[in-house]
Amino acid sequence: MSDCCFEACQSQRLPDPEDETFLAVRNLSVHYGAKVALESVDIDIQRGRVTALIGPSGCGKTSFLFTLNRLSDLIPGCGVGGRVRFEGTEIYSDGVDIGLLRANIGMVFQKPNLFPVSIRKNLYLPLREHGCPVNQLDRRSEEVLREVGLWSEVSDRLDASAHSLSGGQQQRLCIARALTLRPKLLLMDEPCSSLDPMATDVIERLILKMRGEYSIVIVTHNLAQAQRIADDVAVFWCHDESGCVIESGHAEAVFRAPKQPDTVAYLAGQRG
Repeated sequence: MSDCCFEACQSQRLPDPEDETFLAVRNLSVHYGAKVALESVDIDIQRGRVTALIGPSGCGKTSFLFTLNRLSDLIPGCGVGGRVRFEGTEIYSDGVDIGLLRANIGMVFQKPNLFPVSIRKNLYLPLREHGCPVNQLDRRSEEVLREVGLWSEVSDRLDASAHSLSGGQQQRLCIARALTLRPKLLLMDEPCSSLDPMATDVIERLILKMRGEYSIVIVTHNLAQAQRIADDVAVFWCHDESGCVIESGHAEAVFRAPKQPDTVAYLAGQRG
């Protein structure tokens, strides 16, 4: 581990007891005003695995994702009920350090959301926010760029605008930025939806490479992608205009022998 001051943040990380489920969601509900988006969601996210959230549009997959690091707090009118326990800590309890929570649970959005500054400064910003010493910024930036396979592509133009990169490179830079604080869990909301097949393949290979070191929860509408990269799957569905989880488990079992009729139909492309 580096002696970068972001390690001071890591030294305050949430408890990590061996006997606790990595992330446990129980009876979760999400509403926007009077509209119920999700209800009665129970899911366990396992450490070091890739969990894919699949199902028709509008069934609350992204809403669910946003509850896991409390980005839902930033949405006007959004209310969350139930329990989300991350490494033994109830993240919706009083006194939770939201900054620390989001350092531990990073987020990559559907479209690259880079800051309108240079490649270098996009990586500096989160590091500086969490107190990384100036003399460690370059080393830490290089580490994460190498992790996502970007170093050889951008090392000679780190001061160029981040928006000068291709779409796939921009998304990998977003992943690199999320990794600067060494999160334990990485949330990804359809990270390949705007990318061409070659760029998608690069991102998928990166996800497989990160498996084990990081835990990943990814929303995807691409069933073939879920089959390629996921260890576990949760199937979201809409019942009475609100979303719920109708089936979850090991990806191979869900894809080969789904138990719920709606899952069978969805995987066959008949509904959703």
